[in-house]
Amino acid sequence: LALQHARVQLNNGLYSDCIKTLGNTHIIPFEGSVQGKYVYEQSYLLLATDLMKKGKYKDALVSLEKSKEWPENLGVGAPYEPDNRMQNYLEAICQDKLRHTKEATELQNSVLDFTKTHYNDGRPTFNNIFALEILKQRGETEAAKSLIQQIKESKQYSRPIQQWIVACFNGDAATCGTLEKEFATNNYFKIIRQLK
Repeated sequence: LALQHARVQLNNGLYSDCIKTLGNTHIIPFEGSVQGKYVYEQSYLLLATDLMKKGKYKDALVSLEKSKEWPENLGVGAPYEPDNRMQNYLEAICQDKLRHTKEATELQNSVLDFTKTHYNDGRPTFNNIFALEILKQRGETEAAKSLIQQIKESKQYSRPIQQWIVACFNGDAATCGTLEKEFATNNYFKIIRQLK
């Protein structure tokens, strides 16, 4: 019930309340018990994007770092290599706005490095889009095309999220529009839309 309550708070934009609820919640560990972590992560990410819109980049960085944590009370431990590409991409934007060019570049490079070996991971994720955005910003068209081809040839390409990433990158608005209907309630997608 506490997790459901936190979800309702999250979906109503009450991010700080959601975080407080999760802080007082203890989920017993069980196989596949990641929902508490997802709600925790999303609440901090959405809080960070709100702060970024207000120009509060230092506060946003704190929230982004918190989103990377795996609190023990939420019933799941951190994987060996957690996928923090969304956080790192957002942190790079904040660092760039704060004129910390070196830190921004290092964060972008970490997104690219992780994507090279994890673009085909099992969990459906939007995070491949961040590597493509960075490559586009840097004018590295051939590297971006190569990554798109790898995604298209991967086993994950059967998933709508990866199809959307390819369609989005290729400017295929019709396919994007059709696929986006499936993601309408996905908070990770909501974060990406806020960046556009």
